[in-house]
Amino acid sequence: MSRLTGCRAWIETKTEVSIVDDFREWVSDNLRYILLGLAIILVIVLAVFAVRFIGKIDKNDKQKDSESQSQAVVLDTETQGESETASALVENDPAILEIVQKYYAAEGSKDIEALKEIVESLDEKDQQAIENNNVLESYNNISVYSKDGLEEGSYVVYVCYDGKLTGLDTLVPSLSGLYVRTREDGSLYIADWEDDAAVKEYFEKQNAEPDVKALVERVTAACEAAEESDPELKAYMDSLEVPDTETVIPNTSDVDVEVNKLVQAKEACNIRSDSREDADILGTLEAGDTITRLRKLDNGWSEVRLSDGSGYIRSDLLTEEVTKTNE
Repeated sequence: MSRLTGCRAWIETKTEVSIVDDFREWVSDNLRYILLGLAIILVIVLAVFAVRFIGKIDKNDKQKDSESQSQAVVLDTETQGESETASALVENDPAILEIVQKYYAAEGSKDIEALKEIVESLDEKDQQAIENNNVLESYNNISVYSKDGLEEGSYVVYVCYDGKLTGLDTLVPSLSGLYVRTREDGSLYIADWEDDAAVKEYFEKQNAEPDVKALVERVTAACEAAEESDPELKAYMDSLEVPDTETVIPNTSDVDVEVNKLVQAKEACNIRSDSREDADILGTLEAGDTITRLRKLDNGWSEVRLSDGSGYIRSDLLTEEVTKTNE
């Protein structure tokens, strides 16, 4: 058994040696072909690796370019967003809301001393107009929408409030504009701007902005809804919608009657800056006071002479039958 095993092992060993010798001889005879084949295989492998490597680099570059473009788009979008919202209306800025609330509270209560601390200037004419204002009882539910003004620390302010009219229960949604500036101590005040051409032009530009137009439309719609809900309010508001001062050229026969005629107040009445019930009050007449009428208008008002110009009084409050002269 062990002999057979040994013989078999020898035969296998001899066979393996023979095979090895034959293989070596074959390798020797074909070495150059083998090396050439290996070289070709190596070139192919290197080429495939290079293609894959270059493709990977190109893909990464494209991905980076795509990410860079995406970042650029995001940055550009953010920049555009900042640009578009830079002049957007700011709702209820605390400091602006506080000064506006103080202003309307003082005006509603006719607190002249408080107003003097809030507004840039308040002359006697303004004081008289405030004291004689019997149209609005109070300003309710005040909110403010502001934009930066022309100079640093100034603001264009749109004030929304519900006005309580004398004798009417329904509140009237209203909108007004103020120009707010900052004092050296940092406090805010209501500035005079109606005679400032630059500020007026700036206001007009802001009024043309979409967000301001939307605000105006919203308040207008709310006001119209209030009118529709209250016939008395609607009738009153309709009575205010009269044309601006319209002059009637008198006939020759009427000149002495309608023009530069001394007239007398039938009862206490207001002298307004224009021929409208909501125009500013310039002064008042007591029953029996006389005044010179410059002309009679076709909208139910009369223009009267004042020491510093002229004003307007409802014609039905005046009479040409002067009983005494105390002008």
